[in-house]
Amino acid sequence: MLFMGASLLFMLAANAVARELATRLPVGEIVFFRFLLALPIVLACSLGAGGGPPFGPRRFLQPTQRRGLHVARALFVVAATASFYASSRHLHFADLVAIASSTPIFVALLSWKLLGERVGARSVALTAIGFCGVLLVAFPGHFEIWSLGALAMALFNTGAVLCTRSLGKTETTAAIGSRFAFYGLLITIPGLALGWLMPHGAELLLLAVLGLCAGFAIHLHAHAFRRAAASVLAPVDYFGVLLSVIIGFVAWSEIPSPFMIAGGLLIVSSGLLRFCRPG
Repeated sequence: MLFMGASLLFMLAANAVARELATRLPVGEIVFFRFLLALPIVLACSLGAGGGPPFGPRRFLQPTQRRGLHVARALFVVAATASFYASSRHLHFADLVAIASSTPIFVALLSWKLLGERVGARSVALTAIGFCGVLLVAFPGHFEIWSLGALAMALFNTGAVLCTRSLGKTETTAAIGSRFAFYGLLITIPGLALGWLMPHGAELLLLAVLGLCAGFAIHLHAHAFRRAAASVLAPVDYFGVLLSVIIGFVAWSEIPSPFMIAGGLLIVSSGLLRFCRPG
């Protein structure tokens, strides 16, 4: 849970930076630089996670029968990231994070069937309460089209989380992190054809911060899912709802709406109750 919490902090920072960049650069370009600049960080962390070069035959290029699952995880995350960055231009940061935090709901419901992890009736009830909170934030008395983009991110993230937990049973942290960053970079290259603007000055600095934060988030996320069940770790994301309110206010002077407050309380309360007594 500590690894997952640290990963959450870095990911929130990366998403805040990406939101600022989304007003200046095309989404496909931002996603590409996210993976390009995160890759060296992930490889450096992998180097210290067991010895040997990350790209050596005993680490990155070691034959695996689960290459398809590595690629699937990268595809899910690239799609989720692009959905988040595109929606970030139109939604408040806290609203966006709250909607995306419905990932644990889908993880809890699917991890039992797909991964064989125990999910009790109490857990299902609490995730349902959290989902009601998500609906309050996503559709505050009217239909918001861009909320669907945030919900799409949650669904894509669910696939990524389930892939990570499955890979964690057989793969090392170094292999999970480095393969993910490498495949993610390859997948994002075609997106550059959708638009390109040469970054300058502050944009280059923001891209560097984005890559740094994303790199650490990737490595810590892989560590976490090798050590605990997906249905237990995923609710840590609920704390991101509270932190995103602070980030949105400090960075963009965004005031949370009554729907955001009510929905956020439901989301966080359901997550906290699961921490107190999982199952």
